[in-house]
Amino acid sequence: MIMKNPTKIIKNRIVKINKLTEEYQKNINNSRLIADNTSLLKQKLKLNEDYFFIESYGGKALSISILNIIRGIVARNSRANIFVSNINYFDFESLLSENELKKITFIKKNSLPYLRALVMSKTIITDYYLPTYFQSVATQKVINTGEAFIGFWINDISQTEKIIQHTLLHTTHFLFDSVMPETVLRRLKVGGIKEYYYKFYSEESIKFDDKEQEETLLLIPRDSKFKSITILDDFIDQNMKNEQFYIMVHPEDEKIYQQSNFYKHIRILDSVNEGILRAATKVYSESELLLERSIFKNASKVKIDSFGMEISLEEKIVSDKISIFNGGWNKTAVDKKNIVVYAGGFANNGVTASAINLSHNIDYKKYNFIFLDKLTYDADSSLNLKKVNQNANIIYRSGQMNLEVYERIIASQVQGGKGISEVLRKKDAEKIFYRESCRIMGNINLDAAVDFSGYVVFWTAVIAFSKANKKSIFQHNDLKAETEKIINGVYKHKDKLPRVFQLYKYYDEIISVGKKTLELNRENLKKYAPRDKFKYIPNSLNLDEISQKSNNLGNLSMVEEEKHYALCIDESSNIVQKIRIPNPKEYTLINIGRMSPEKDQKKLINAFHRALPDLPQIYLYL
Repeated sequence: MIMKNPTKIIKNRIVKINKLTEEYQKNINNSRLIADNTSLLKQKLKLNEDYFFIESYGGKALSISILNIIRGIVARNSRANIFVSNINYFDFESLLSENELKKITFIKKNSLPYLRALVMSKTIITDYYLPTYFQSVATQKVINTGEAFIGFWINDISQTEKIIQHTLLHTTHFLFDSVMPETVLRRLKVGGIKEYYYKFYSEESIKFDDKEQEETLLLIPRDSKFKSITILDDFIDQNMKNEQFYIMVHPEDEKIYQQSNFYKHIRILDSVNEGILRAATKVYSESELLLERSIFKNASKVKIDSFGMEISLEEKIVSDKISIFNGGWNKTAVDKKNIVVYAGGFANNGVTASAINLSHNIDYKKYNFIFLDKLTYDADSSLNLKKVNQNANIIYRSGQMNLEVYERIIASQVQGGKGISEVLRKKDAEKIFYRESCRIMGNINLDAAVDFSGYVVFWTAVIAFSKANKKSIFQHNDLKAETEKIINGVYKHKDKLPRVFQLYKYYDEIISVGKKTLELNRENLKKYAPRDKFKYIPNSLNLDEISQKSNNLGNLSMVEEEKHYALCIDESSNIVQKIRIPNPKEYTLINIGRMSPEKDQKKLINAFHRALPDLPQIYLYL
């Protein structure tokens, strides 16, 4: 065995430390921000009961709910210290009294005072999302009013909503305007998986004596068809031009509408324009949730559907004046077990197909089935994700790991180089990836966690060191053979997979998807885990889908040039489609899989060749 030069190893380590130090000093990729935040988290500073951290619209505007909460805090807590991050001081100065402003300390977002306020405030209040490095600490109360995002998206879940999801997973209290939290959580793919407190509020807490002229409003969601200026202007010409009207948009979207003929009518949905909102007598929107805000209680509400037609909405009962102090919180309970699963990113491969099938074989009356995954997808992955059972949840990983400078070395050792065997203090690696699992999944209970992929060391480590009661990792192939696989002259998994293997000992079960695969892996990888941890469970099939497709073939068939076809008739168009089917008098086997070494189609072809003289009626389709 050739020993590496220890002097060279030390020199390389010094070079790496110097590079990380330089990145920290220059805050490259927010490394100083992340390191400082992590350092504060690790200090476990005592929470101050009188500290309130407040951020509205991500620090870009001031919502009505946040404005009223600030007033309530000042009125109820004489010792309160309110830390506010916002780039628009004028809004606060124009809407709050001198006495209320005295209670507020304005802090710059992502500054050290900002980080300290996040980790030391007993109560954190937002209406939108917090930075992705945020991790709630034990006994901290995190309140979200949802005003900056509820109803602002009406189509598929957006990238911003995926980031909002991170904050909701760390939220302990939902204070929403007449909307059940589960309605919001289900849209964001995390319904029913966490315990929380909630109550409703009404925006009827402030009355204006100088009520402005009555007007008509158009509330525009962030994924609205009205982002096409032509469509927006045409709608206004046809429906609102002869009225006193305003176009209400999200603060982050105001600039989008600068080219509209009606740009002078654009206003943002915030506390500065509260008088305009209250004066509305008629309100249009594509978003039912925006229309249902209690501030429009006395207005007629018209929902615009995808064809531009108008649907009037019935009035809904609104709740009490907004307050975080007067009790009345309801508590939810999770009555199902949570199973979190990493399935490899939903690329086009066998693991994805198996994961999709598995999602259709879960008893959703007993279990919450939760995928862990990345934030962004390509076209193929997006299409695969749509095949997942709609009852499944998805937690999206946004942001980066919370790491101090020296911890970045440990994280890179686990994910690169020789893996966790290279880490001198294994407990440090465990803490790092435990912290990351908590950052990603928030304060949900984990009854079981599964690395269904078994190929990505980051996710293997996150699940291995999570707080899950039971941890399992899957093996979909002969993994020793995988380490020897060469593609385009390069070993694809020779270095990567051994890093995964080293983490097997932290799992309760190592599961192969076939008996033969089990035998190979149990023998070839026996140095990584005890023999009794290796088990096998065959991949599941989506039998309902297979049955449905079979039934869709119908009962009509034909033979043409010795080939058999099923005839499918589209009754609406009377079009007949021919679909090739096997000859019922022959024995047909179909192999579906990539042409790759681990699928070993060569062995299958050779076996058929040997059997053909004795069984001439067998046919193999690849």
